[in-house]
Amino acid sequence: MASAHIATSLETVAIPSVSLTSDTITFTTDLAKATALALPIPEEAPVTKHTLFWIFFIIFVKNDVMEAVLKYSDLDTINGIYSYADYLSWRFEQAVELIKGKILPMSAPSRKHQRISWQLTLTLGNHFKHHACQAYAAPFDVRLYDKQKSALVNKDVLTVVQPDICIICDLEKLDDKGCLGSPDLVVEILSPGNSSKEMKLKKALYEENGIREYWIIDPEHETAFQFHLLENGLYSPASIYASDDTFESVIFPNLFVDLNEIFSNI
Repeated sequence: MASAHIATSLETVAIPSVSLTSDTITFTTDLAKATALALPIPEEAPVTKHTLFWIFFIIFVKNDVMEAVLKYSDLDTINGIYSYADYLSWRFEQAVELIKGKILPMSAPSRKHQRISWQLTLTLGNHFKHHACQAYAAPFDVRLYDKQKSALVNKDVLTVVQPDICIICDLEKLDDKGCLGSPDLVVEILSPGNSSKEMKLKKALYEENGIREYWIIDPEHETAFQFHLLENGLYSPASIYASDDTFESVIFPNLFVDLNEIFSNI
């Protein structure tokens, strides 16, 4: 069944599927990737589309759509624990990431950062142009989740990051919102405001989530750090490359990065 829509005070909410049998109405919604809900139909009450819409609105929309947060300052950035469901309700301009429920504000990228990102995107895009894996550049949400919880419920996803570039080979992880699960390769470009975060917090996060290869690009010192997962599930010691080096991906043979080219004209 084609999607219908109800306009609310927050946004337009999609109703992906409503099916009707002789004695039940079954709703399936992806507002929070919820399971289908079957309701009994009173024998004396004929069901119309108008009735279906309002039943859906009362059960799902009023209960499940988070109240929009319009100002970053309204969030508890010190003690608050937030989920992807919260993240979807935020309407302020400040870009943020979530790491295990904690908010990390993102600084606006510099011109140099963007130039390097563009050069890397060209290199990786050309390599994966005819490849089964796909490359994505920021802004692109990557949702990482606790494997012991359901990955299908937004409130159970407490980590949402936006790597500068990522490569994803399991295309089942992709949806319209981004990537649900770990990419195979992640590239982060350091900025003055995020160097400590990238070097420590995200490295530990990516290692924990089994991201097979991780590159950190340092524009200030024109160097690159390369990590890959070992058999014990931990990252290798960093391989460090200078601006006149060319290095090869560990997990993607024949993917070479010429740092002289990446750092030229910045």
